[in-house]
Amino acid sequence: MYSIKEVSEIMEISVFTSGASLGLSGLLLQTLTQDPLADSGTLGINAGAGLLIAFALRYLPQGSYMSQILPLVSVIGGLLVSWSIYQLAKRQQGTLDPIKFIITGVTLSAILSTSILPVVGYVEQAKLTYMIDWLSGKIMGDNWTSLGLVAPLLLILWGLIYYRSRIFDLLTLAEESSLALGLDLRKARRDLLILTSLLVSLTVIIAGNIVFIGLLAGHRVRIPLAMLLGALILLIADTLTRTFLIGNTLPTGIVVSIIGAPYFLYLMKKTI
Repeated sequence: MYSIKEVSEIMEISVFTSGASLGLSGLLLQTLTQDPLADSGTLGINAGAGLLIAFALRYLPQGSYMSQILPLVSVIGGLLVSWSIYQLAKRQQGTLDPIKFIITGVTLSAILSTSILPVVGYVEQAKLTYMIDWLSGKIMGDNWTSLGLVAPLLLILWGLIYYRSRIFDLLTLAEESSLALGLDLRKARRDLLILTSLLVSLTVIIAGNIVFIGLLAGHRVRIPLAMLLGALILLIADTLTRTFLIGNTLPTGIVVSIIGAPYFLYLMKKTI
């Protein structure tokens, strides 16, 4: 058992790590699609991870090892959805159609999200509660076991992404300019999508199904700024939840959505 102070410290680390990762994922997805509306939630990566988590909860027996299995299951789900979207959004020449990528992602996200609850509809109460908390964006990383397993992997991914950042920067240029500079567009896009999918799939294990953080923070052109803003947004939302909503069960993800949804509509009106 953890003391209240220990739980608070773990939660703060989880929130900061999750917010930074989601902010970074937004920057990468917007770089990939050249679309400010791109976010892991709207593109279905969260939903893909969540659906496989739901299957794991339904068909695997309850046990202490579940916390070790869920990150792997989540990663597989996120990668499968990303690969599916990428394949469906490719042009005949093998290049990526950003608009088709966004539309395909939003469609898959809606389909997968509505499939989650029926999967866990007949499981025991503890598993159902876990899935409902996950779907609503409740911070799940409130123990050292989950955080200790996921956080080091996220730190490794941060390092890999920063190491590849110069190559990813070239994706912000027109395709002709990127090719002229010797960039292998297919490989760069594939690598970016894989790293982003891994980042998001691991993050949702400790943060739940939180959307719009990447949308809000991803417009910063520098990796540290996007990560810092993502962390600050999630920290503020979590602080508001725990400070002013004591006694309520409103998850942090709902607070983020209240902030992010109007901004999404504003961007959509501005972009389209």
